[in-house]
Amino acid sequence: RDLAANKLPSELCNLLNRQQKSPFLRLIKRPSDLEGTAAVVTDTAIVDAIKQNLKPPMGALSPYKRGGEDSEPDAMFNALVLYWTAVREIFPEAWGRPSTESRLMHSAGIRVMGALMDPIMLRADSSATPEVEVRESLRRLAPYCCWTEGVWEELGWRWNEVQGTPQHIAKLADYLIRKDRELSRPSR
Repeated sequence: RDLAANKLPSELCNLLNRQQKSPFLRLIKRPSDLEGTAAVVTDTAIVDAIKQNLKPPMGALSPYKRGGEDSEPDAMFNALVLYWTAVREIFPEAWGRPSTESRLMHSAGIRVMGALMDPIMLRADSSATPEVEVRESLRRLAPYCCWTEGVWEELGWRWNEVQGTPQHIAKLADYLIRKDRELSRPSR
């Protein structure tokens, strides 16, 4: 395996866990961490979500990755902070809680919201106010999300039945991306 492919996502994950302005400050479980921290999100989920965001042409972070040393990690970090801060603001009841209480903080929730970052940030990048566009996109989706209670309408899963399997992640991501597309269309 190419270790370099993991280096940038892993470094961004470290920054998200350590930088004061990050919504993930001290919430990410890293192998090097001591026991007894308040961390609730696995680093693998964050790294996997970032890897997906880096994939061209539609990955939210791919415009900042121009190959090798030309990457713009600061711009990538800022995009991640912008998006995930909005997620924290729109879903405060689900943020920062253990995965047994919130599927948003579960590996499945992180991966699904990471997948949703791509279309939302693509749209936000063409907006005069990207932060507002991201928040509004997430606010439109909020009534359809069941991170801490309820049943995922189209899927028939109770909130705590969502698992970190490829099938669950793909189905939930597909549902939310389709719902986002539907809700973001201008009235016709």
